[in-house]
Amino acid sequence: MIGGCKMRWFCVAMFAVLAVGCEGGKKTPRSKFTAGEVAANIEILKDESRSKFQRAKAARNLAQVPEYDEATTALIEVAKSQTDPEVRQEAILALCDHAARHKEVVKVLIDLAKDRDARIRKTVADALGNVTRKGALEGLIILLGDKEADVRRVAISSLAKLGECPPADVLKRLVRDEERDIAEAAAEFVLKHIDNPDVDYSEVVVAALGSKDGAVLQMACEAAGKGRIMKAADQVKRLLGHRLAVVRAAAAKAAGLLDLRDAAKAVAALVYDADEQVAVAALEALAKIGSPQQTTAILAGLKNESSDAVREAAIRTVKALHLADPKIIEALKFIKQNDPATKLRELAEEALSELGR
Repeated sequence: MIGGCKMRWFCVAMFAVLAVGCEGGKKTPRSKFTAGEVAANIEILKDESRSKFQRAKAARNLAQVPEYDEATTALIEVAKSQTDPEVRQEAILALCDHAARHKEVVKVLIDLAKDRDARIRKTVADALGNVTRKGALEGLIILLGDKEADVRRVAISSLAKLGECPPADVLKRLVRDEERDIAEAAAEFVLKHIDNPDVDYSEVVVAALGSKDGAVLQMACEAAGKGRIMKAADQVKRLLGHRLAVVRAAAAKAAGLLDLRDAAKAVAALVYDADEQVAVAALEALAKIGSPQQTTAILAGLKNESSDAVREAAIRTVKALHLADPKIIEALKFIKQNDPATKLRELAEEALSELGR
């Protein structure tokens, strides 16, 4: 198989000449096939005595003429045939360009999603990602549950392109897929669509938070926070102690967005984390949770000499919580007078002004 739905050879008239067997001839390219050329390509496409190359080329040519009903009919016939898989694949891809004008194309693709040949199912998965007509999602749902990982892999990619949201149970299964890249792609899709009011992916997020894959856990934490999924609270709190920094950081952010006040102590402990992104996320979370009791941790952030980002996050947390603890004030004054970063000196001065100092 050569190329996808949009990867067509660009010398259209030359294709027509080659397809009818004039391999040695040359012809000035034209923008459109004539009716005769369409008929010739249809004949070649359906002629099993011709080479795969000629038949595949004819299919690509016919992709250019969706206005010819007979071209659509021929492509459907070959796509559904049980002959050469490579020619069938080209016919399926060619049908992408016919779907907008011919509603029956989507039904054909849905039927082919159950084909016994995995190569055909994989090609259908690719094709459905380029079909905007209603019904494409139905075919992708079938393919997302395919026994072959390569088919599921292409199907989840096409789902992302299509942009329509499948039922939660479909994605709940995929975020736990044994293939890491598939599970991660599913988690990414959920994160992107978590605030869609037409779907409820909260159970998918809960399922994803039970993953062993770090990327899935990171995106699931982000989705839990973004979607304000309170049923995920216990899992988010557990992940504050995860071995991966990206997961700890994502869990801290989620704890802040979910306003998990009972996790304030655990979040505060992350201010001392060796990873900068974790410490910053923890301070930002404390600002959202509203935990002035964690003054010691916030003070540690203000005194973090190795990271401008951590000190900045600590100052912003002081501002958000309006902390006027004497030790906090002392640390802010030190930053104002001595910090090498102009931005932080100015921010500390601003914080002191807001605190009336």
